[in-house]
Amino acid sequence: MEQFSQPDFLQSLDPGSRKREFLGWHRPLVELAVEFVDRDFSPGMQDTLVIVPTRQAGRRLRAALGARSGGDNAPRIATPEFLYSPREESEPRPANGAETLFAWSLALQQTSLTKLRNLFPIAPPERGSSWALSTANDLLNLRTTLGEAALLMRDVPDRMAELSADGARWRELARIEREATKTLAQAGLADMAELRKALANAPQLPSEISRIALVGLPDPPGIAIRALENLATTHDITVAVFAPSSEANYFDAWGRPIEEHWAQAQIDIADDAIHICSDPRSQAETIAGLLKAGSPPALSIADTDLLPPLQSTFRHRSIETHLPAGSPVASHELFALLQLIADLVETRAFGPAAEFARHPDLLDAAATHFVATDGAGEF
Repeated sequence: MEQFSQPDFLQSLDPGSRKREFLGWHRPLVELAVEFVDRDFSPGMQDTLVIVPTRQAGRRLRAALGARSGGDNAPRIATPEFLYSPREESEPRPANGAETLFAWSLALQQTSLTKLRNLFPIAPPERGSSWALSTANDLLNLRTTLGEAALLMRDVPDRMAELSADGARWRELARIEREATKTLAQAGLADMAELRKALANAPQLPSEISRIALVGLPDPPGIAIRALENLATTHDITVAVFAPSSEANYFDAWGRPIEEHWAQAQIDIADDAIHICSDPRSQAETIAGLLKAGSPPALSIADTDLLPPLQSTFRHRSIETHLPAGSPVASHELFALLQLIADLVETRAFGPAAEFARHPDLLDAAATHFVATDGAGEF
């Protein structure tokens, strides 16, 4: 399947004017955020919704606010998804990820390839379930990117300035999207992407919420901006920017850095703050050695290849870490063991059996429960 270029209009969601407050960057953001919320929204925070970038950020802010006020009079704290996600009581029920993936794989298998010639100019050798699931997963990842701008695949052709070959492929993607959505509807399920788009255009917050504060959101998704623009007609919105007021001209109305300025900005960095390392392992060792006691630092890592050695080094030094993006299930040791068991059950071959017999967890369990028959010690 060919690659798709990202339409320019994904970057064209311009916000209107909103109240901004600049917190400075002279202290950790969580400390400044606590002071901001306590100062601007007390007393009576039950009508306040504070939007933070991640759940971990929400837990830290909630704990800091609780320590300051004793746990009383706390605002509601949520991530941007809260603005446009359906509530639990929504009917019909939104399809979950597995149901959506199945519907899309079914649409790929049932749609004639003669109607998808631009999308698949070379017919796949086999249109089995493995191909359909893998291709559907790729298409849903693309759809997630569109969803961040409050768009569906069928919205793209009408918004493209020129319908070239890309436009024809987008129309065929829209056909698959319609078929998958129809499959979900026939099963009594709602498409999550459609629900989120509808809620961004007509947000439904709890009735007690009248004030919204954005904290630590340098790049909120476009769909969240869409929801906030609609909420601005009925709610007071304050954008707390992690920067001093002297930099106000270099952030837009939603607190997003203006790229044209920051791409050329001169940032003073002392020579002794730059450390030259030969490989990811030496980088990890250097970072671990620079850490100081006290408030945990935030590490910004541009190369994901650095993550494994960094996490390994931190574990060796008993330094706790948290990865906001989470860890793929496939990266966990338990997944590898379950995969090995699945291969053994499916193939019943000697290779997986031998590998399973040598697995460290199995050997540890055997050492715990068995003793060698020759009396030489534990097995």
